[in-house]
Amino acid sequence: MFSLPPIPPVGLSLSVIRDFLYLQSTKKGRMLTDIAWDWVDQYQKTQTKIKNVDKYCVETEIDKPIPFKPKDAEAYSLILPQFFSLAKHFSLACDEEEVQEITDCFKHVNKIAAEVFKAVPTFMPRPTKHNDKALKFIQYWDDPVNCCPSLHITYSVLAYNIGKTILPPNEFHDYKESIGAMFSSVLYTKQHAVVDIVYGMVCANQAFSNTFPKYEFNNLTSKFNNLQKYYPEVPFETIADFYQKEISSGLSLKELVEKEIVQSGKYEKLSAEECDKLIK
Repeated sequence: MFSLPPIPPVGLSLSVIRDFLYLQSTKKGRMLTDIAWDWVDQYQKTQTKIKNVDKYCVETEIDKPIPFKPKDAEAYSLILPQFFSLAKHFSLACDEEEVQEITDCFKHVNKIAAEVFKAVPTFMPRPTKHNDKALKFIQYWDDPVNCCPSLHITYSVLAYNIGKTILPPNEFHDYKESIGAMFSSVLYTKQHAVVDIVYGMVCANQAFSNTFPKYEFNNLTSKFNNLQKYYPEVPFETIADFYQKEISSGLSLKELVEKEIVQSGKYEKLSAEECDKLIK
């Protein structure tokens, strides 16, 4: 029987449309919007390329104790409205040269992440028996592949670092206060595994340092002790230790992911058919 796809919450849809239309009305806004078009192009091409190939399952024993909490999809679903809202602030606060730097930085993320997605196809088992509308919408449009690195984490951490560098504190406050929820949301919704979070942080670090070498990168691990009080099942200390070990190696993102997922032997390689059976 034909059924309509899930629809996003009306409030989120309206905020995205409003900010998108504003961005399209200026040259700087259009430059920033091009980040999203580039991401869609890179991401969809990669999904098509790896659709029927064997994939590495990113879920490990570290992830299995983390409970499935569908209602935590709210923070996950905010990535697009937050991106367009911040892009609007960037377009107002920055000159054209700065906007070009921001655009180049995010496009660099898209490029190096897509290289990893193609070289190391990944998959995350997904529970689908729930009634949360936001997560239903996410799962309908976002296949459980291209998991590592998590671009939800990369974009969030990168936007945080660019925002704190460029925006006035009053324009950055709301985003600064909400960033922590993304770490728990990607894990509680089972959209990602711990390894995806770590390399999402690494991806943000490498892209930011490449584009803004004069500025110090904040990896946000200083917030983890406080976040642990609110999200007790998330292994923040493990994530921080894992990240520090990887970022100090000096290897590229692709080299790091290949070493961890392909060469370590810790991640099971599954056929496309076996992956489909783990969507339950």
